[in-house]
Amino acid sequence: MLLSACGANEAIAPAAPRVLTVGVVQSLSGTAAVYGKAVVEGIDLAVRQLNAGTAQSGVQIVLTVVDDAGANAPSTAAFATLVSRKVDVLIGPTLSNLAAADHALAQSAGIPALGATTTAAGITDVGPFIFRVALSENLVVPATLARVAPLVGLKRAVLIVDGDDAFSRSSADAMRLGVAQQSATILREIDLATQDLTTELARLQGQTFDAFLVTPLVAKAAPALLAIRAARFAQPVIGGNSFNTLDIARIAGSAADGAYVGAAWNPGVTSTTSAAFTAAYRAAYGYPPDQYAAQGYTSVLVAFDAARRTAGSTLSLRDAIAATRDLDTPLGMLSMSARREAVHAPVVQQFRNGQLVVLP
Repeated sequence: MLLSACGANEAIAPAAPRVLTVGVVQSLSGTAAVYGKAVVEGIDLAVRQLNAGTAQSGVQIVLTVVDDAGANAPSTAAFATLVSRKVDVLIGPTLSNLAAADHALAQSAGIPALGATTTAAGITDVGPFIFRVALSENLVVPATLARVAPLVGLKRAVLIVDGDDAFSRSSADAMRLGVAQQSATILREIDLATQDLTTELARLQGQTFDAFLVTPLVAKAAPALLAIRAARFAQPVIGGNSFNTLDIARIAGSAADGAYVGAAWNPGVTSTTSAAFTAAYRAAYGYPPDQYAAQGYTSVLVAFDAARRTAGSTLSLRDAIAATRDLDTPLGMLSMSARREAVHAPVVQQFRNGQLVVLP
């Protein structure tokens, strides 16, 4: 009798979707905007695509994006605001040197935070709620040096670092590690925070070395490339993760040609998922994505996949993210390590005519 009361033609209301609230803190102004804007574009594309399939997936994403201007105070304030709103997951910040204070807030609140672009050492050491989608410099840089060393005959190098920036310092540590693994040495280190680059380049004239290792963010890295070439040094340049933006070539022009950089991803990656992402991004924005866009996009995929797996179970979102295995993303088949670090294969690239080309 109870069943017959529902009428043969009466529609059954679909279950309400699982709402996933995502708070994003990225640098949309300031010198780090070259990275943060790409991240947010990748995030926004992923959200629009996934929400179009809510009826099938049972998950709807609600997105809040806050600009941190690449500075400590606004970044921490943005995290505090989103934590107070009890969002389900946080993505950010853009810069490694902002991450410790921001992620401490997420950790204290028990909210999973994903570092889409934070590549410095120790990002996930804050606690078990902190994850990283970006590949760390300690993974990418030594692999890049191993690939490039035979090409440039690397025996001695000059390291350029910005001691005022946590990312640059961490990238420099990874450069030192990679150089040592190649049984090479660093002839001299130049700290842009305390030394004048033009003066230090003059002191290098006549000395024998095989490459410049350049780790600062783009605002200082691009002028450094111009200064190196203006001083008539022809040695190749190997950059840290900050080189993974075409803004380096836009600012430095031909001085960027030939520079090498390792990366989590390149539009030249030919997997089906990567190609589909690249085509959709180009259609949405009118230009190809860079690594940072792919990492932003993938961060949403990681959170979304975890949210789907928590449906109808007692599994927490944090535990579901930690259990991510072989997730098909533009970056490749991605899993989370025991240290909550994304695991997938990096690529090595070279600037050629203003574009980043994957080495075969």
